[in-house]
Amino acid sequence: MRKPIIAIIMAVMVMMWAIPNSQAKVYQTVNKTYETNTPPLDVTTSEDGHHTFVLTKGKVLVYGQNSLEDEIPVAPGFDRISAAINGDKIFLISSTGKKVQELLLDFVKHIDISGNPFLGPEDAKVTIVAFSDFQ
Repeated sequence: MRKPIIAIIMAVMVMMWAIPNSQAKVYQTVNKTYETNTPPLDVTTSEDGHHTFVLTKGKVLVYGQNSLEDEIPVAPGFDRISAAINGDKIFLISSTGKKVQELLLDFVKHIDISGNPFLGPEDAKVTIVAFSDFQ
């Protein structure tokens, strides 16, 4: 009775030794490095990947695809940040102050209208662009 159990245990041990470890290999490449003047506390990104938000003491740094786009001043004491799924708001969390602050974001986009017909002065302070389909 003991011989079959010992034989089974030996067979399992041989199989475990003979089967190679199948560990995944991970390759990594540094995609971007964000330089900040103050130590970063937390970071999050918009779902579409177009913006990266870096929380530092007293401000949120907003990075676009290639560079720093804006700085949003925030009250000190916030130590974590999270972005909403649709990217139109971020949440600032203060673990010590026991509060969450929601910031609504509106991104201003530059639209190149050079070469298109227009009315009014070329150097107007406000430009209204109308998109339409004439089908």
